Amino acid sequence: MSNSDSKQRILLTNCRVFGGANGPPVVQKEVLIEGDHIAFAGECLDDNIDGLQRMDLEGAWVFPGFCDAHLHMAAGGQSLGITDLAGMNREEVLNAIRAAFSKQFGQEGWLEAFNWDEKESCRLDARLLEEIVPSYPLIVHKRDLHGCCLNQSALTLIGVSRDSKDPDGGAIGRFADGSPNGMLYESAIGLIHSVRTPPDRSARRRFILSAQEYFISLGLTAVSEVLDSGNEEIYRDLENNGELKIDIDGWKRYENWDGISRPMGGERFRVETIKLFLDGSFGSRSAAMMAPFSDGTQSGNLIYSDADLRSVFKKVTELGWRLAIHAIGDRAVDQACRLLSELPFEKGFSGRIEHLQQLPDDGVRLVRESRALASMQPIHMLDDEKWLPELIGYERCRNSFIWKSLVENGVPIANGSDWPVATPDPLLGIHASINRAKYNELPNPLFGMGEALLPWQAIRAVTRGYAIASGRSEERGSIEVGKYADLTVVDVKDQSLVDWFGAEIKMTISRGEVLYSTYLNN
Repeated sequence: MSNSDSKQRILLTNCRVFGGANGPPVVQKEVLIEGDHIAFAGECLDDNIDGLQRMDLEGAWVFPGFCDAHLHMAAGGQSLGITDLAGMNREEVLNAIRAAFSKQFGQEGWLEAFNWDEKESCRLDARLLEEIVPSYPLIVHKRDLHGCCLNQSALTLIGVSRDSKDPDGGAIGRFADGSPNGMLYESAIGLIHSVRTPPDRSARRRFILSAQEYFISLGLTAVSEVLDSGNEEIYRDLENNGELKIDIDGWKRYENWDGISRPMGGERFRVETIKLFLDGSFGSRSAAMMAPFSDGTQSGNLIYSDADLRSVFKKVTELGWRLAIHAIGDRAVDQACRLLSELPFEKGFSGRIEHLQQLPDDGVRLVRESRALASMQPIHMLDDEKWLPELIGYERCRNSFIWKSLVENGVPIANGSDWPVATPDPLLGIHASINRAKYNELPNPLFGMGEALLPWQAIRAVTRGYAIASGRSEERGSIEVGKYADLTVVDVKDQSLVDWFGAEIKMTISRGEVLYSTYLNN
């Protein structure tokens, strides 16, 4: 190579490279990075190259850059500064809220906490929250973000009273006497936004950059972001200023779309996908199910009729947008599959279905014939398996969290986290995909190992799966010559890649730039 060639050259050596594009990996020994691309991946490269920087990875694995196919980056960045109630019991929840109130006392604004799981910790209501946070607006977000609980001061501030009507697509929780109990579900959460001042542009920019820094430390090199109103311009500015260090696949919410604009590309940040909801969530009992919940209460309803959804699909796809369709309950999944199968795509997949938590009895066939990509969040299973059987019954749990059957029937899958609903840690996500359990735990028999992914399948789901879903499979998703040098280096104790307990992110490389490293001498 000529001395005049100014590209930076980095040789990753003494490592195990997760090579190949499909199927089980071709394990290789070295990777050469030139500039922002992969120049070589194989065995014993002749390293007599001008300006070569050697990096000894001390036996670690080199994977294609890990990705998260579904999260909320700006909201998650904001959550990094909010009280997190995950895993707390009743006493711990109340003490954490008291401590946050004590810290914030005297300041203007609202007090917030998130990751509250009423089934695992405790029930909250407006009266209890008013006792611990009096005369100051408080909102406690449920773990799934489809519901929240307010204290009485907050209810008064937003004008919710005994006489308030449920908004379309939402509900106001009530005590037995009909007075509001503090709970708001689905669209009713929007009542808060009518009186609460949203974070300004400077704050939202800070949230995004904080999230990016967090992602890089976790080994993430690309994410799919559900865009909140006004944030698209912030991402564009960050890209233009060179401050985006990872790739962002931005989704515009259907309700925020003007109905005429077309997808917009970019180098790091692209907005080419429309996100729409077909139902709600299990946690808020708004997932659209074929049959009522186990206690006899009515299941959630579909947001669109078939005719209306068919019209939406046609309008969106004719203007060149990709589809990302939220469907959790079996009735919603059925509707998504039936109508996606009607779209006139000759090549590629018809769209992506988000969550697919509960499949219909013939769901695998329906998903396959729809030509949809399955976008799922394995970590959700670790929490939901504790209470879902009581909600839907043991029999229907056999159709919950179906992964392996989809893969074996040729359905491409891309995994993510839905952060801040769940941790964006890709190592735990991979472990959950393979073991159907947390670290050092056994799987729930109702959600057994029959639908577990093989290690290479789980890794492809957070690398190549994302690349396919975002339309970037020619650029990223595998360690091949000519693709972007987006790489995640991990010290995995179990060389079979089954058990990820104790695994450690050693290095995050995005387009050839080392963004994070624990190596002292590289």
